[in-house]
Amino acid sequence: MASMQAYYALRERALNRLQGLEKEDFITVEIHMGICSQAAGVLDVLKAMEEAIAHKNISNVTIAKTGCAGFCAYEPLVILKKKGRRPVTYCRVTPEKARVLLPEYVLKDRIIEAWTLNGKDVLL
Repeated sequence: MASMQAYYALRERALNRLQGLEKEDFITVEIHMGICSQAAGVLDVLKAMEEAIAHKNISNVTIAKTGCAGFCAYEPLVILKKKGRRPVTYCRVTPEKARVLLPEYVLKDRIIEAWTLNGKDVLL
């Protein structure tokens, strides 16, 4: 019986989380964690993102860790997604950039274009 109660509690938490993802102001941060990203320092970027979220009291963000994106030369990659907007892909993200780009996007609705895949320093 206890296992079914645990299942229902887990199911309820998952459904509540999905409802939160549908809100207009909810932001998903995808951090690519492939081998190239790890070699480029993505673990420090992840830690900086988590610290920025805690330090700025940002509650409408979730971090999703994903695999290789195939842009090895541009790792670490971070993608910010918000309902109704095009995803923003930041490349060559450092911990210093991570501490800035998330609060700028979440709190001020700003995109730092120079740090994205569309930036002036990126040749695709």
